[in-house]
Amino acid sequence: MVAFLLAPSLAAAAECPNEALRVGPSANLPDCRAYEQATPIDKNGFNANGAANLVQAANNGNRTTFFDEGGLPGAEGSQDFQIYLAQRGAVNWSARGLLPPAPLGYGGRVLGWSEDEAYSFVAATPSGIGSENPTTLYMRDNETGELTEISGEVTRTAGLALDGASEGTRLVAFESKTKLPGTNAIDNKSNVYLWNRESGEVILGSVLNNGLPPTSEGSFAGPYRWWPTTETKSGGAAEEFYAQAEHVLSADGSRLFFTAGQKAPGTGVQIYMRENPSKPQSALAGGECSDADLACTHEVSQSERSTPDPNGPKPAALIGATPDGSVAFFMSSSALTDSATTGPTDEGNDLYRYEADAPLSGRLTDLTPDPFDANGIEVKGVLGYSDDGTYVYYAAANALPGTGAPPSTCSGTGQNVTGACNIYLWHDDPISHHEETIFVTQLNAEGDNFDWSPRAKGNGNNLTVPTARVADDGTLLFASIRSLTGYDSVGPTCGVGAEFGDPGPCSELFRYVPGSAPTLDCISCSPAGGPAIDHATLASISALSVPVTKPSFVTRNLSGDGSRIFFESPSKLVPADINGEGECPDVPVPGGGSDRVPRCQDVYEWEAKGSGSCESDAANGGCLYLLSTGTSPAPSYFADSDTAGDNAFFFTFDQLVGQDRDQLLDVYDARVGGGLVAQNPPLPMHCEGEACRGSATPPPGGGTPGSATFVGPGNEKPKVHKKRHHKRHHHKKHHRHHKKMQKKHKRPHARKAVSN
Repeated sequence: MVAFLLAPSLAAAAECPNEALRVGPSANLPDCRAYEQATPIDKNGFNANGAANLVQAANNGNRTTFFDEGGLPGAEGSQDFQIYLAQRGAVNWSARGLLPPAPLGYGGRVLGWSEDEAYSFVAATPSGIGSENPTTLYMRDNETGELTEISGEVTRTAGLALDGASEGTRLVAFESKTKLPGTNAIDNKSNVYLWNRESGEVILGSVLNNGLPPTSEGSFAGPYRWWPTTETKSGGAAEEFYAQAEHVLSADGSRLFFTAGQKAPGTGVQIYMRENPSKPQSALAGGECSDADLACTHEVSQSERSTPDPNGPKPAALIGATPDGSVAFFMSSSALTDSATTGPTDEGNDLYRYEADAPLSGRLTDLTPDPFDANGIEVKGVLGYSDDGTYVYYAAANALPGTGAPPSTCSGTGQNVTGACNIYLWHDDPISHHEETIFVTQLNAEGDNFDWSPRAKGNGNNLTVPTARVADDGTLLFASIRSLTGYDSVGPTCGVGAEFGDPGPCSELFRYVPGSAPTLDCISCSPAGGPAIDHATLASISALSVPVTKPSFVTRNLSGDGSRIFFESPSKLVPADINGEGECPDVPVPGGGSDRVPRCQDVYEWEAKGSGSCESDAANGGCLYLLSTGTSPAPSYFADSDTAGDNAFFFTFDQLVGQDRDQLLDVYDARVGGGLVAQNPPLPMHCEGEACRGSATPPPGGGTPGSATFVGPGNEKPKVHKKRHHKRHHHKKHHRHHKKMQKKHKRPHARKAVSN
């Protein structure tokens, strides 16, 4: 077995309590991080794998999911392409399959998991694969493997999806087209159910105060399918909206947000909030619940206008709610307040804020009124909002007076938006209660519109994911092909001409920090001003086959406090990044079919001054560090991080701990205060030949902790790119011609799965 010498320096040991475990390549990591191998040594000779927003880390960093192309030895379940959970123990990491045991069903699937990944939710169909066969839902204890039955009456697996779980998994929300016994659900239409873990009861959550569903077309948690095209009868988690990230079920389980479907757009598709959904129905007094501790349904998108909108009702698209459910955001082209200016066209969306704790007749605020334009500001989408609901970023077509915004050429709806769109920040100071709207920047609809995408586009590997994140303090992370800070982002293969591989602007990642002196930095640009090589990305890992699991999460690239950002780049951003010197051709993503990335792609961390190891703002407003080695002959891929950014998971072929001796793709955790003795056995006292060699992968050049922040001119990272004609990742995809972007790319599954 390869072993690393445990020989830290005295100076470093004084800085990092875990320095004795920061051996081999770990010695070059920032923030007192050390590598830990999360995936098993024995993977049946196959690569670990994953897909963006289907590989998730627990919010505390002690667990993460991954795929394996060949299955792990002794793992339960083989009905679907297998998804696994890696879990950190006191001594080492271990892994177990999440599919139900094979005897429970020929058809099996994983619906999702709680945010701490202590529990997962699975479905088993005993008598073959089919949309009408009896299916049982289970909650699985990921520590013990114990299964608890949720419902054994689900007969339609189409539309079956997880919407979220409250803290402690007391309540679980899921969607199903099956009318479960004892409920007023609508059969063969989507319904939102709640399972009460304590009582074992399943109830219909998407009901009005009369106990009946709002419409005959069913309901779903999350928005109707307004992106990329309008479909008012479907939506929610079953249509790949990120229901759990949208907090459709509040953390304490006291509020459930859902949308009522409608056959024809223009009359229904309204949003509701079911308060205390697991309790008996409250009586009503004057339109309000007579008992605040009992269940009551409120229409979130109900008009508060003194006179009805002369243009009639319009669909309302839920953007999401805060974790406590006290605030929700939605878009509508209906004028719902006296200040609203949506105009007569469907393009005239306004952005509304709903406050659940406000008086019943004063819960709506139009955040985007434009008194100088009858059609309003025309909101196109929302980039994100803070967990307390005091910061929200959105894209709009018009220049809002008084903000200094330039004229815009933005037009269209949904994904069919073209031109240059203005990005605004609405902020409510929680202390002074002063509200303001601030112009942030201008972005291209064609090329940047995934910043405000509310869902995956629908292709099998979910690479077309939202590219904007918002932290608690209002910090915004977003992607753009525009040169917003003066950096020359034109790269040799980033263009979108007749063939892929033409020169053009590469997508870079930007950090905007609001305040009295707001800042905008390109965190993925070369600090030395060197040329762009290719697109910087948030997560490009993909798989030819993926489990039948709908995404409810969004990859954490931005820490909760906004001080850390994780991303991928093929460019040389620090001196230790040397794996692109000479050539950096595109290579296939493992298991990703025709998807390709640059061979020299590495995983980086950007960190703000005063956080972790960073004591400077010289590198794009902070510090830049390599998390992968920068020396690997193969790409590395970011997977996910925990909420604080203390655990950064990534895929690499490198052998970063002593126990890793194969050449296969593994998931590693670059963990603050990490390192495991069991993974780095010391060298024997007497050794011969290969046993004395130590690390199989040399530390990245320089040996300076954090790979040395790269500031000022220096040696660039020359690369020779070959022309390529393969679709590589979502940036290339949404640079293509507008109509070509709407084509879906279906990927076959490696194994048969339950039909959905």
